[in-house]
Amino acid sequence: MNTAGEKWYTRPVFSVSNMEASLAFYCTDLEFTQNWKYEEQEKTLVTQVTKGEFELILAGNLDRVGTSRVFVSLEKEEMEQLKSTIFERQIAYQELSWGYPCIQLSDPDGNLLWFPEDESE
Repeated sequence: MNTAGEKWYTRPVFSVSNMEASLAFYCTDLEFTQNWKYEEQEKTLVTQVTKGEFELILAGNLDRVGTSRVFVSLEKEEMEQLKSTIFERQIAYQELSWGYPCIQLSDPDGNLLWFPEDESE
């Protein structure tokens, strides 16, 4: 079986307990765009948010809340923009090392976004 040239389309899923708070964090604080949503009885159960080519599904799944993590690599200019957004909007973050320096953001449920920093800076 030849797998050369295969492309897999992937999207992480973060379970959330409060969809409104999560949408405020992603869409207001981090400037993501909400692309679609699935509702039942006028309550959003699943939605997708995007920023650039990064797509993230948020699901109201209470048994897995706060257990997800995604590693997001950014170009230098995008990382500088993220840092500006973090400082301007006073978004809580942590600096950590995972073999190299990273910035960690935690959404309202404790799901983690890790952004590696260029060590040459």
